[in-house]
Amino acid sequence: MIPELALRQEVLRTCNTWLAETCAAAGGRLLPVTALDYADLDSAVAELERMRALGSRIFLIPAYPVNGVPPAHPSWDRVWSAAVALGMTPMLHTGFERMRFDPGWANLGGDVTLLRMVGSAHRHVAPMTLLYALIYSGVFERFPALTLLLAEVGTGWLPFVAREIDDRISPTAELFLGKWTLPLKPSEYLARNVRATPLSGGNDSPLPKLIEELPEDMLVFSSDFPHFEGFTDPTGHYAAILREVPAERRERFYGG
Repeated sequence: MIPELALRQEVLRTCNTWLAETCAAAGGRLLPVTALDYADLDSAVAELERMRALGSRIFLIPAYPVNGVPPAHPSWDRVWSAAVALGMTPMLHTGFERMRFDPGWANLGGDVTLLRMVGSAHRHVAPMTLLYALIYSGVFERFPALTLLLAEVGTGWLPFVAREIDDRISPTAELFLGKWTLPLKPSEYLARNVRATPLSGGNDSPLPKLIEELPEDMLVFSSDFPHFEGFTDPTGHYAAILREVPAERRERFYGG
């Protein structure tokens, strides 16, 4: 982590510019993903605007507070407002979903690398926390056209969230938590404003069952090529897995 904010911002701008110029050579087949520093939200919005002019349609966001301020805080509304106005999509990608653990969890009575297994098994915890925060705090109510993309953080946990998220607004829960005042149910914001990309791991299978259990169009196509967990023939890969899924829904998964 570069401690100087100005230097961090300069490094990110340089990287973003290089990526945009590299992608431009593909004639529209490649689009750059924008990286931002959220310690200064006004500067983040300015970089978002600059990169949109260079062809970017997506930008990375963290699933954790920055300087003690989480993405669901009203001060972040300037970021979401810019995203909607620019037609850009915030993406939570693996690597940006880190969780903080009590150092005591490293004391597992064995090799310290056991902590890697314990920690990596929690990659869904930070995305879940982010979703709950964005939905319960009303971000998607204030920005109904905002679409959050979850990439490579697993999707097998999403049916649980879809079933469980309305529990906070049940009559019994309201006795303890207060009355829900937003016009839609939390599960309706989840269905309208969140999309996720599956891969081939156990967290994303069986994919037809996940598609059936989740709101329509929540799961969307991703190849992840050329990463090692991606596919050289992604449409062929999904065609075999989704052969029993109705054709219309299958085509919508591909992008229709």
